[in-house]
Amino acid sequence: MADIILATSLLWPEPISDAPLRHALLAAGHSSASVPWNGDNQPPFYSADLVVLRSCWDYYKAPRTFLDWLDRLEVDSVPVRNRLPLVRWNFDKSYLIELREAGFNVPETRLVDPTDHVAIRSIMAEEGWRKAVRKPVSGQTGHFVDVLDVADFEDWPASIMPTERALLQEFEEDVAVLGETLLYFFNGRFSYAVQRLPEPQMGLTRIEVSVPEEVVRQAAAIVSSVDPLPLYARIDGLIRGNTFKLMELELIEPSFAFEAAPDKANEFARAIERELS
Repeated sequence: MADIILATSLLWPEPISDAPLRHALLAAGHSSASVPWNGDNQPPFYSADLVVLRSCWDYYKAPRTFLDWLDRLEVDSVPVRNRLPLVRWNFDKSYLIELREAGFNVPETRLVDPTDHVAIRSIMAEEGWRKAVRKPVSGQTGHFVDVLDVADFEDWPASIMPTERALLQEFEEDVAVLGETLLYFFNGRFSYAVQRLPEPQMGLTRIEVSVPEEVVRQAAAIVSSVDPLPLYARIDGLIRGNTFKLMELELIEPSFAFEAAPDKANEFARAIERELS
């Protein structure tokens, strides 16, 4: 029996979304507990056989504190998944620029000063963008994200991002129609896909979907390019026919949408077991 700690947060100490995974780990003969990364109860992390980052969804409020916490775990040789070099790389969303330069289908992405509206407008004019998305280089769940329209330049909101750098990307006009598709991988192998669609008065809905093999191949190539290979990965993007455009590569604390694919928690538990051997 292994002792597995699921790192959560004070805002979401025991999220319902992690319950299927905990049940699957218990069925496999392992003990597990949800412990907030930013709580007072730190000893369980240092005695665990494995720490799996799960619902650390408030780290964007204190990014330096979160990274310092990871550093302390590393100093004490605490086994963490995903592995910490990978987490640090994924923490800064400028990885999207690296992946685009490596030849993957990623929106044109520029690093900008989020407060410099004149420079941002110049980039949009240079690229021929009517609308662009401004988002922090480190963030979570759409916090501090703006859609900027050149026609409304005088009314652009002042940036309140906690970071001095931001990403600027062309706005994908059909995202509301297509919805984002989330592809999940365990140990580099494709497991399932979920479509995320905005619903009026209901927020986002998530349903399990099948995707073309060619799309899976393109997403798998992105995962395989990452070193070390992640225990878990969620690849968020837009599917147009057989073409996949990457929007985000989630390697820190993705939601697994087990409510849409409840049987996949067992697959995740088996992947975690392989990390213990």
